[in-house]
Amino acid sequence: MNNSFPAVNNGDVWVLGDNAIDEYVGAHEGIYAGGDAGNVAAQLALAGIPVNYGGAIADDKDGNMFRDLVAGIGVNLDALEVLEGKTARCKIRLTEDANRIFEEEFYGVSEKYWPNDSTLDALLHAKWIHISYFPRAKEFKALMRSRGYTGVISQDMAVCEGFENVDVAFGSGSMVRMGFADYHAAALAAGVQVLVITLGADGAVAYDRNIGIEFHDALATNPIDTNGAGDSFQAGFITAAAAEDFAVLTGSSLQDALRIASEFAARCCGHYGGWPQSSI
Repeated sequence: MNNSFPAVNNGDVWVLGDNAIDEYVGAHEGIYAGGDAGNVAAQLALAGIPVNYGGAIADDKDGNMFRDLVAGIGVNLDALEVLEGKTARCKIRLTEDANRIFEEEFYGVSEKYWPNDSTLDALLHAKWIHISYFPRAKEFKALMRSRGYTGVISQDMAVCEGFENVDVAFGSGSMVRMGFADYHAAALAAGVQVLVITLGADGAVAYDRNIGIEFHDALATNPIDTNGAGDSFQAGFITAAAAEDFAVLTGSSLQDALRIASEFAARCCGHYGGWPQSSI
């Protein structure tokens, strides 16, 4: 999918958080660039959205691989930090029904990431900031709001806790242990404007605090790998928001966003890795 978004400028969209090298073992073997935030940034770039990625790699083979692959598809890496240590790596095994099992997860220098001063200044001018796995996310969000940031902050709740200072929260049915009603109430109490919950084969639902609930069925697909489907869904939702100048979506626009996000997720299940790439 290569769309043109002439109204989206460099610096409007940022994705912050982890990256990793995904090593597949078992029936399918391969090595791919990934990570929650890395996948979202890559999928946005492939959709034609100018996107900036903030995260950390080490000066090692895996870090160089991640950097070269995502830079090659157009992700802006000016804010990429190179830290002492090792780049994150995951070992993944696919089941017969294409679900992924993380046999090993090593977050490496991703756990140490913090934006430098110039990146923090640039982020103040963003229209949309998406956060995936980022251990200091709560501190970061509070800092941005205290400095007057008024753009949209979205967050992957599966890998990053805390509804505070979040406008759009992405969760999944498997992680909502307290029940949808209580989870929704907690999000509203914290100020979340839109709560999006993916339900796997049952589709996705979005709770808009102003209007109500929107639902979209899952698209029919024959998956070979579900790794990165949730990240791709989030990238699709942000892509839909780009058409609305990154407003917090409501009503029919929210329904359209769920449809586009579901299309992104379905396409992701048709290839190995969190975004289309050749195994190294």
